[in-house]
Amino acid sequence: MLEQYRSAKSLSKEYRVTYSLFEDLLRIYEDQKASGLLPRKGKWVFSSFFKLSVPTAIREEKLSLREVVVHFELSGDARILG
Repeated sequence: MLEQYRSAKSLSKEYRVTYSLFEDLLRIYEDQKASGLLPRKGKWVFSSFFKLSVPTAIREEKLSLREVVVHFELSGDARILG
């Protein structure tokens, strides 16, 4: 049987989500599988070490905010900027 592959752009249109959101969800799924897409409960408390490791990773690994969100399993870049 022939498998058909579709672009992220066509799938984002079909499911009526922005292309950038679809890309973010795809990166999370590729990195963490289905468990990364489940809603999280409760308030997160970040250690000082974690708070220092994020800007260090951004600087040393030249990560974009989207890449940081996926890498550190954050729910959005508002936590990084805020």
